[in-house]
Amino acid sequence: MILTVTPNTAVDRVLFFRGFDWGHTTRADDAVWSPGGKGTDVAWILGEMGYPCLATGLAAGETGRRLQAMIESRGSRVEFVWADGETRTNYVLVDTARNTQATITVSGLAVRPDHVAALEATIARELPSSRALVLGGTLPAGMAPDWYIPWIERARGLGLPVLLDVSGPPLAACARAGATVLKPNLDELVELVGRALATQQEIVAAAREILVAGSELVLASLGSEGALAVTAQQAWYLPPLPVEPVNCAGAGDALTAGLAQGYAEGWPLERSLRLAVAAATAVVITKGTAECHKEDVDRFLPQVRMVPVS
Repeated sequence: MILTVTPNTAVDRVLFFRGFDWGHTTRADDAVWSPGGKGTDVAWILGEMGYPCLATGLAAGETGRRLQAMIESRGSRVEFVWADGETRTNYVLVDTARNTQATITVSGLAVRPDHVAALEATIARELPSSRALVLGGTLPAGMAPDWYIPWIERARGLGLPVLLDVSGPPLAACARAGATVLKPNLDELVELVGRALATQQEIVAAAREILVAGSELVLASLGSEGALAVTAQQAWYLPPLPVEPVNCAGAGDALTAGLAQGYAEGWPLERSLRLAVAAATAVVITKGTAECHKEDVDRFLPQVRMVPVS
């Protein structure tokens, strides 16, 4: 079983339209609901791929109940800690005329210390029976940026792989805490090392600066340009497959899901990376955030390429 932890859960409302102008009414051509938090996205994807997963985190209100039902519908288990307020709704805006998209995020959870304590008790109970730990997403108000660090250390102490996908202050606080895998996007990696990264070699060098703190892999997602996977000894460029993207939101979470399954099973890194890329490709051809179908993952798997970076 893989345990995913999402302190700041979310649901995405994805809106598709052709052109947007301020001051005018825009009529959506289509709209879908899907999970939106990093760890819950991973649980949704792993459930679709048939891999055992338990999703925990802080949730609230009817939106939280909707999120729980979504994840359970894919086969993953859910054990949320119920906070006050409402699980946030993010709005993913896909402009098909301009072939671009953006996401508007909002806050919603009202978290008390006893909610955090209950979440910590859930993690502590479930961690010993897990095969990997996925920590992901922002932290709601009231939780310190370094909140993830004790869980990284405890899981590593149990011999479990830890995959960390966070941004902003939590990334700055936790990047050198020794998580097995770090999965920043390029902007986050630039912010972390404090300089521009224009070439593959510069990205590899920046990733290796972080690896010295004890991580095994930095997987830097490059958006439509694919991804770079960097260890202390090797680096690969993972080019995107030739598909027509529909909604790219959640593709990075699919990378994490594929890697988590591979680490939980003890696969060679190359096999895990291939599954990660296939899952991410399956996500971008669907309308929902992090929505994928196992038959698409299986179809894309033989097409994944790994190009060594000198």
